[in-house]
Amino acid sequence: MLQPMQLMKRWLWRLEVPVSEKILEQQLLSHPDYPSLLSITDTLDALGVENMALVVDKDKLDSIPVPFLAHTTVQGFVLVENVQQLLKKQPDFIEKWNGVIVAAEKPAAFITDDQHKKGQREERRQMQVRWLAVSVLIAFVAAALLTGFTWIQMLLMLTALAGTAISALIVMQELGVSSPVTEQLCGAGKQTDCNAVIQSKGATLMGWLKWSDIGIIYFSVITFLWITALFTAQIATVSNITAIVAAASLPFTVYSIYYQWRVVKKWCTLCLITVGILWVQLALMLPALTSFSTSGIVTLNMLALTAFIFFFTATSWLLLIKPLLFRQKDLFEEQQRLMRFKRNPVLFTTLLEKQRKVDTTPFSHDLQLGNADAPVQIMVACNPYCGPCAHAHKTLHWLLERYNNTVGITVRFTYNGSARDDKRTQAVEYILSYVQKEFSGMSSDERSKRVKALVHDWFLQMNEEKFAQQYALNTDPASAGDWAADHGNWCNNSKIAFTPTVFINGYELIQPYSLNDLSLLMPTLKEKMASYDSVTENVT
Repeated sequence: MLQPMQLMKRWLWRLEVPVSEKILEQQLLSHPDYPSLLSITDTLDALGVENMALVVDKDKLDSIPVPFLAHTTVQGFVLVENVQQLLKKQPDFIEKWNGVIVAAEKPAAFITDDQHKKGQREERRQMQVRWLAVSVLIAFVAAALLTGFTWIQMLLMLTALAGTAISALIVMQELGVSSPVTEQLCGAGKQTDCNAVIQSKGATLMGWLKWSDIGIIYFSVITFLWITALFTAQIATVSNITAIVAAASLPFTVYSIYYQWRVVKKWCTLCLITVGILWVQLALMLPALTSFSTSGIVTLNMLALTAFIFFFTATSWLLLIKPLLFRQKDLFEEQQRLMRFKRNPVLFTTLLEKQRKVDTTPFSHDLQLGNADAPVQIMVACNPYCGPCAHAHKTLHWLLERYNNTVGITVRFTYNGSARDDKRTQAVEYILSYVQKEFSGMSSDERSKRVKALVHDWFLQMNEEKFAQQYALNTDPASAGDWAADHGNWCNNSKIAFTPTVFINGYELIQPYSLNDLSLLMPTLKEKMASYDSVTENVT
């Protein structure tokens, strides 16, 4: 069964929606109601993916456009990509399905912001790392062939690398990190349950050493030995050492099979693959076991080097790498729990109402961006030449694009009319004069769109000369002095000490929340469609 995170990732990939995995993870895992239906629909809303949760008749399963999510009483959410294949694989699916589905479709224009772009850059770096690893492997194999490795020795080296990779997947399973590979392997049948085997008492020796630890150390040591052979021409000696170690591992494989079969009565596919690799290695080393190569006599120096590699690998893994991985896991889980707490709309509104409140009575000439009647009204005090204000406006602009029916934004500028030579004073007067001259007489919706574009263009460049080329003004900018004075008086009366200062429905937004948190908070703050309520009450 795929975890919700992997389920969403595969679903969006099928819908051809280019969402960064980190952004998806941030939106979904930190949702206060994760892993409920509400967390899924809110995440899709935040990503700009049109979606709908429905209860449909079970006899209409074939008529629902795929792919979609279906909720079952046993497996939770299931991604339905092909109805016929699903029913063939799970004949009792309709009995387990409660009729709830989530349908979605790719938006006509998928909007990305700085966070999405950052996440996508990180994914590209991860892809580059994968290609680098493949390139190193190819170079390593080529070097081995040139050094004189036989095909048996080449297979031994590759099986050691494969064993290391499988052991790493087992560790990931212990950490609770799911992947399509492990989900596919560990969900192959009713008798397959990797977690039941990996987390069992018999999978731990002496109360602290796990099978995964032994696998990582064993295969890593074998890999390092073959790397040593590659650079020291000790191929025959390493073959003899590998033969001895492969023979010593035979009792472990027998115990593993027996334990899964008779004790846990469940099969761990990853463990079985590990056993298979060990048997392949043993089969490849049978000739070396029957007649050791005289040119590969294990010298005292080679034994000392092998011992050093073993102790270095074991201590590095057990005392450094593994504890670090588990600390990162605990830190990540704690961070997600805190974010779920922080994203709780009741907590947010309760804390917000305890902050100072200012007069947000609208001016007749306000720079209103978006819906003035939206339930969430954001007022931001800005300096026209403020870098943080420009950065904040990117977030505000993104919120307007994503939640145009939920959010309204008003921009008010700091202003000092007595500082006539101050470029900030001149910029405020120019912007307001242009709005006064060009946008008067427009409908509120049209004026809001024009103001939104104008303010957005200003903060993209924050240069009055370039701005004037795009928004040419034929009147004296000082003609908007009264409007500008209203902005300045409001900032003074509201005691604006720094910019940007943000107010939500009149209350000042302060720590522990920031403007960037609104992109995560908005899905839980906005009003949900009434049709969702009856569905989400009974679905988790």
